[in-house]
Amino acid sequence: MRSLLIGLCVGAVAGILDILPMVLKKMPARAVLSAFVQWVALGLVIAHVRSPLPQWLSGLAVGLLCSVPIVLIVSEKEPASVPIILGTSTALGALCGLAVGLIG
Repeated sequence: MRSLLIGLCVGAVAGILDILPMVLKKMPARAVLSAFVQWVALGLVIAHVRSPLPQWLSGLAVGLLCSVPIVLIVSEKEPASVPIILGTSTALGALCGLAVGLIG
């Protein structure tokens, strides 16, 4: 139960960090909601992944791997967004992993 709450909280914080620039750019609500929900779900996944890697590196890998489907969709119409999405996913994934490792 504790790891569930930690994952939800860490994911929600990551989601807020991810959507702040999107809200400031007045992006569509569906895109903003999608990004937030993705990070809440990733917080849960990162909190429950068990690997021999340090927690921050596991988080980085999960964040990066889970961004690939989004990148494939977005790259067709907005190729300039690809490095931003990959960079954000890498950084937030690592931060989520670090936070989960420190809290949990």
